[in-house]
Amino acid sequence: ILPSGTVEQAARRRQMAENQLKDFSRERNLQAFPVIAIGDNLEDTTAHLIQSTSIGPIRPNICLFGWSQEFTRAQRLLRMLRVGKANGTSLVLVSANPEKVISLKPTQHQKLFIDVWWRGHSNGQLMIILAHLLTQNWEWSNSEVRIIRVVDDEVGVEPATKALEELLEKARVDAKAVTLVRG
Repeated sequence: ILPSGTVEQAARRRQMAENQLKDFSRERNLQAFPVIAIGDNLEDTTAHLIQSTSIGPIRPNICLFGWSQEFTRAQRLLRMLRVGKANGTSLVLVSANPEKVISLKPTQHQKLFIDVWWRGHSNGQLMIILAHLLTQNWEWSNSEVRIIRVVDDEVGVEPATKALEELLEKARVDAKAVTLVRG
C-alpha cells in the first residue's frame, strides 16, 4: 500500500523494506529474490506484482497467501486468489495455528496435515511435490500429506481414489488419497 507522503518517501520506504527482506533471507540462508511493490490498494498492487515480477525469462508460477478466518480479510484474500488464478499461477494457502506451530518441536509427535486439493494435472503434480518437500522440514516432518479430490457422486469415489493412488505411487510420494462427494 502506498504510504502517506511523497513519491520519493514511498520509494525510500520500498527500498528499506526490500533491504530488510534481503537481510532476513541472507541471515537464514534462504535462496530468495525479495521484491517489494507499492500501490494504492492491496489487490491492485498484488495484481501488478504477479504480472510484472521476473528474473529474465523466469517468472513466478506459485502465489503463497496466508489464510485468515476474519471475514473482511478472507474477502480480500479471495480477491487476491482470483488475481493469482487469472494470471495462471498455482495458489498455495497457508493456515497455521500460531500456538501449535510455535510449540512444535522435532521430538513431539503432534499430527499436522498438509492438504492438496486435486484439481487436475495442470498444477496438481507441482502441488504434490511441494507438499512432499514441506515434509522434509523438521517442523513438518510428522505431518500427513492428503491429496483430496471432490467427485459428483458415490459412483466416482472408487475410480477417483484409485487414480489418485496410482498417481502417488508413480510420484513415489507418501500421501493419503482422499475422495469426497460434492455437497
